[in-house]
Amino acid sequence: MDLPRGLYLRDGVFYVSYRDEDGKRKRVSVGKDFATALARYRELRGATPESPLPGVLFDDLIFPYLERQKTYTKPKSYRVTESSLRILLRYFKGREVGKLTGKDLQTFIEGRRKTVRDKSINKDLATLRGMLNYSVEVGIVERLPVKVRLLPVPKRRIKRILTKQEIARVLEHAKGRIYGILRVACETGFRTDEILHLRWADVHWQEGMLAVTAKDGIWSPKNHSERIVIVSRELIVFLDRVRQSSKFRNDRDWVFSTRNGTPMSVYNCCRKVRRVFEDAGVYQKGTPTIHLIRHTVASTLLANGVDLETVRSWLGHSDIAVTSVYLHSSQEQQKRAQARLSEALGCAA
Repeated sequence: MDLPRGLYLRDGVFYVSYRDEDGKRKRVSVGKDFATALARYRELRGATPESPLPGVLFDDLIFPYLERQKTYTKPKSYRVTESSLRILLRYFKGREVGKLTGKDLQTFIEGRRKTVRDKSINKDLATLRGMLNYSVEVGIVERLPVKVRLLPVPKRRIKRILTKQEIARVLEHAKGRIYGILRVACETGFRTDEILHLRWADVHWQEGMLAVTAKDGIWSPKNHSERIVIVSRELIVFLDRVRQSSKFRNDRDWVFSTRNGTPMSVYNCCRKVRRVFEDAGVYQKGTPTIHLIRHTVASTLLANGVDLETVRSWLGHSDIAVTSVYLHSSQEQQKRAQARLSEALGCAA
């Protein structure tokens, strides 16, 4: 995933290495904009109206697109993009971006379907679509050579909701930091990384609130959505006990830090939480753990009459349509509704 041979990037500036008419090797600065730099690269490396260089290759776009993603997306999204580009490169290496066709896409899809499901293919297609849009945006191609559409996939099945008894069993089997993490999850519905990136400054002791805030370029919440959630006085008292028992130095310390004073990693947290769920007899293979608690919080709020907009703000969703996914009824609610329906229609036994 490098730039074309002879094109370099140093401290944000592009350089082209080439041979002049006398055969002497030279290197010149060609600016900070990739599209301009690539045009100068093609010119200096020997493109003429009679003997033009090939169009911009798929390979040429990978490096600058990754640099852009590194700047504007979260680390997890960047890693997904990087992984997808490695796969896309197998199929489109050496191909001109402006000459990709629907047939090329179909070949790619058919090839990927031999090993993965359509849901995974959609991640790669989304990356390809973003890359092509980028090529238009920076002027590398005038218009999209092909329209990339995602494959239709079945909607994700509705996850089950944890019962009050299951929540109690989970908390009973949790110890130390994991107990605290799960306690916060049960009262807030925060995402895993939002809990792990809580600082003591995010605890509003007098007001009884927890805040999700960006952390000075280290981390930012999904959709960059900062928010504050009111919690119970019991949780505030619990967190105060945690603070007093920890090596508390200042408000910039992480609430659930490691021994080194760094935030606990999502991987280690999820691994330990999964073990707790297994010990409590609640774990189901393939079902997220803390996210299942988040789902339970959202569904419980809506089932108890909290309006959709409040829940959207509470969960930090950018679109209310995402929140509406949780608008499903429990089996008990459906049974009561069916009883009323049968009575109203006169078909009750």
